[in-house]
Amino acid sequence: MGRHPTSHTINWKTVLDTVTSFVMIVAAVAVVSFQVSNRRPSPPEPNVPSEPVPIDTAALKGSSTAATVLIVFSDFECPYCGSFARDTMPHLEREYIVTGQLQIAYRYLPLQTHPHALGAAQAAECAKAEGQFWPMHDRLFSVGAQLDDSALRAIATSLRLDNDKFIDCLGDETRKAAVARDIEQAKALGLKSTPAFLLGRRTSDGRVQVAKAFYGTLPVDQFRPEIDRVVNSDKRKFPRLFGLVTVAEIHR
Repeated sequence: MGRHPTSHTINWKTVLDTVTSFVMIVAAVAVVSFQVSNRRPSPPEPNVPSEPVPIDTAALKGSSTAATVLIVFSDFECPYCGSFARDTMPHLEREYIVTGQLQIAYRYLPLQTHPHALGAAQAAECAKAEGQFWPMHDRLFSVGAQLDDSALRAIATSLRLDNDKFIDCLGDETRKAAVARDIEQAKALGLKSTPAFLLGRRTSDGRVQVAKAFYGTLPVDQFRPEIDRVVNSDKRKFPRLFGLVTVAEIHR
């Protein structure tokens, strides 16, 4: 008996589904590879300074009698600094600042990669001279990258600052020197990224003996245990803190 050739029916839907799945997997791998290859390496945590750090010229939020101080070196054009200001700081204010346990000291560290960060820092310093630093701080971080001169003037107007005085202040050498002083202190401390945090306890002369120095935006759940350690630490035997995990994404 003659043998008939076997007929095969191709299921084109199955083939199409298989090809589509393969293409999606390849695309996903390509995207991940691109992101990894373009991710900036996280800088090592900064060294803990051995000497107490002065905060006498910083913008302060919270009681001057708070034993624990968080020094923040920040850049108004830095997205991670903005995340801390908008998302984490309000929690710290409710839980630690209002209760008198923590004071925050803001220092300027405008990065050269941000074209408007220096001008924004000078604008904040001018607002500080009129007692409006923190309202200016909040507005600057709400605006984000839109920080050209016209935006700064508009914010000043919305805060009811004297327009003429504000414009003159932006070019004032004293205010520029105040920002430059913070930048120089950051360099002396070895700080190269923002936001940078120095967490410690206030000394008898008003400076801060730093226990932990770190970079990056952290959720409030990671801030709490570190602040609690300093708040609850013995004033006479102040331990250095370890074990704080920073996020991978750090703005440099």
